[in-house]
Amino acid sequence: MAPHPPGEALILPFANWSCEVPGTGGALSDPSPPQEHRICLSRLLRVVAAGAAIAALPDSARAQSPPSSAIREATGTPIRCDGDTVTRVEVSTRRPAFDGHSARWRRAARAVGLHHQTTRAGLVRRFVALGPGAVCTEFRRAESERLLRAQPFLASADVRAVPDGPGRVRIEVVTEDEVPVVGNARFRGVAPTALAVGNTNLFGIGLHLEGRLEQGFAYRDGIGVRLGHPQLFGRPYQLAIDAMRRPLGEHLRLELAHPFLTDLQRIAWQATYGDATDYVRFARDGQADAALRSSHRAWDVGGVVRLGGAGHVVLVGSLLSGDAGDASGTLVELPDSGSVELGIRPNGGAPYRSWNAVRVSGVLGMRALEFRRVRAFESLHATQDVARGIQVGMLAGRGIRQLGSADEDVLVLGDVYVGAGGARSFAALRLFAEGRTARIGEPWDGLIGSGRMAWYLRPFPSNTLVLSSDVAGGWRARLPYFLELGDREGGVRGFRSTTTGGARRAVVRLEDRMALGSVRRRADIGLALFADAGRIWAGDVPYASATPTVASVGVSLLAAFPRGSQRLWRADLAMPVRGGARSLELRVVNSDRTRTFWEEPRDVARAREGVSTGGIFTLP
Repeated sequence: MAPHPPGEALILPFANWSCEVPGTGGALSDPSPPQEHRICLSRLLRVVAAGAAIAALPDSARAQSPPSSAIREATGTPIRCDGDTVTRVEVSTRRPAFDGHSARWRRAARAVGLHHQTTRAGLVRRFVALGPGAVCTEFRRAESERLLRAQPFLASADVRAVPDGPGRVRIEVVTEDEVPVVGNARFRGVAPTALAVGNTNLFGIGLHLEGRLEQGFAYRDGIGVRLGHPQLFGRPYQLAIDAMRRPLGEHLRLELAHPFLTDLQRIAWQATYGDATDYVRFARDGQADAALRSSHRAWDVGGVVRLGGAGHVVLVGSLLSGDAGDASGTLVELPDSGSVELGIRPNGGAPYRSWNAVRVSGVLGMRALEFRRVRAFESLHATQDVARGIQVGMLAGRGIRQLGSADEDVLVLGDVYVGAGGARSFAALRLFAEGRTARIGEPWDGLIGSGRMAWYLRPFPSNTLVLSSDVAGGWRARLPYFLELGDREGGVRGFRSTTTGGARRAVVRLEDRMALGSVRRRADIGLALFADAGRIWAGDVPYASATPTVASVGVSLLAAFPRGSQRLWRADLAMPVRGGARSLELRVVNSDRTRTFWEEPRDVARAREGVSTGGIFTLP
């Protein structure tokens, strides 16, 4: 290799290169001067390294290739975003692999109008917090990647910075779609009694459309629709519509929100409306279920603004809400042949009554979170993001008679998340509680609380151990509810046929999940061994029964398609080992639990007042 001739100037293509800090004519926008100097130093070191590489080349090599090729020799290899200027953003969207058995499913889906259309690049691009001419920072790159992974229509997302000249990078975004068809079914014996089918990425714009049917037998048949969109009008405004006419009761929920998804945001807001008529079932030993009719209407509109910088955020705002309900009627019996009026009040008295409240609330949120990319916590191989740190959301409101409220009650709500750990061991806790009082100093009612605590441990690359506990309960609730021991979402597996329930429930779960490999490199398969234990406390709900601690053990067959998908199919086979009949129970579930740490079971959520900051504070 010929050395550079002594005394001859080495001409490098850096004439237009510059790095200046704010206040000296530079273009960087980071407000921290020390960070600016670190960025400049990083750029300078890369320039010197590139120049040394060119100087070390033979004369013939330098003559054959333009000098800039040495600087871009790492093209295609991602680098950290250290303040380089973004030249362009390139988006590549990929559909899941449809071949073999999946090709037949694809043809069947097309036959009913559920064919897949690859996600549009424009939809993906709007989730990327970097653009041409912007300063590339690692925080913005990582946040863009995290926001994309959080979308239910994407199985994976990768956002990387690639050298594109001295002091410049291009952003490459690569996503792979989830299989868009979703479905659910319920059977009585071998005959289906309920069916839901839909598409999570209709037209490739992230539109979720789902239809539902339910056989009513002695009652009317049920029909419903669910619709959701992540970017209404091309803006980060989320639309959700959920309407269902059940054999008994119905519900409608509308929500338009700009939730607080990232510390890059300045504001967040929500507007919601819900109207539901429900028949809450209470199991009675040796008799047909009893039910209490309740109606509930709630609405709210409000928002918050961000104070502070990334990593340590305070959110302050207000919410105007209305809440009206009535559960003061008498019980009805629900045999298979039709409802029968019992004409008795729950528990022989009248614990439930009607109300109407219009409240003005203050909203306060505190968030000190950083996100860590991990693998296989809630899946077989999928990548997900877990939040380390703490987030707190609080709401305190008072009824305003001048706005139509029946009284001047006080409602308080709190939501707390804490997470710590890394890719091998991680623990998190979330608690959600609310309560109401007619006035400060008087007894509280409507006390509803729930939460989850979990510890994830990955002793080997193919194994994940999960130890978790779910708790839920209420005291003097104003809306009827009944927490069953074997509830599909929050109960003990293996006890679905048990009708026992009450006001409070606690369940502990232990699972050892093993990834076994792939099928033709198209789907992940796995196996899990699990054990559940839990109990019920009677409390003050009608027909409640306290139970001793019961337990079950079981095995799960697991599958994910395509490989690395965040959506997991589970076939859980459980058998009681303490309490209950020694019979097997099979549950088949298709869900995605990688996008949020915990969702409150519906049998608990139905007891809440209906006022929520869920459209503003998006918890991990």
